[in-house]
Amino acid sequence: MSAVAIHDAEILGETPEWPEKRELLGVRFSVAGYDDLIDPILEAAEQRRPTIVDHMPTAGLVEFGRDDALRKVIDAFDVVAADGQPVRWALNRLCGTELEDRVYGPELMLRLCEQAADRGISVYLYGSRPTVLEKLHANLLERFPKLDIAGVNPSTERRRPR
Repeated sequence: MSAVAIHDAEILGETPEWPEKRELLGVRFSVAGYDDLIDPILEAAEQRRPTIVDHMPTAGLVEFGRDDALRKVIDAFDVVAADGQPVRWALNRLCGTELEDRVYGPELMLRLCEQAADRGISVYLYGSRPTVLEKLHANLLERFPKLDIAGVNPSTERRRPR
């Protein structure tokens, strides 16, 4: 281990313990529900550790399952949550997981914002259009008055529907 890596480890602390992953059609999914993800994600935020969380619906599973290059990218993500019910059903049936529910992105965001407000962790809103972010910003502060929103930034690249 280099001195820089040791120094970084000392600053950042221990890496959060991410849920185990199981492979479904070539894609490695996190075996996790909402409660399994909140603490490690917020721990990473407290440590200012870059973290990537994805919510994979059925269409994403099909697309990533067919594309080796995309699969290599998503394999590096910290969390790949089963967003779609069919994905959850397949993980349970084919991979022996016992996931009780899918992990819907907007629901996880609300739960994370609630906990972030309670713990004094700031959040940053990225993506979508400016008008959507303005409404989200206002709605989150109305729902969680103690939430510290450090900033907002609309995404500049938009995928065109096929």
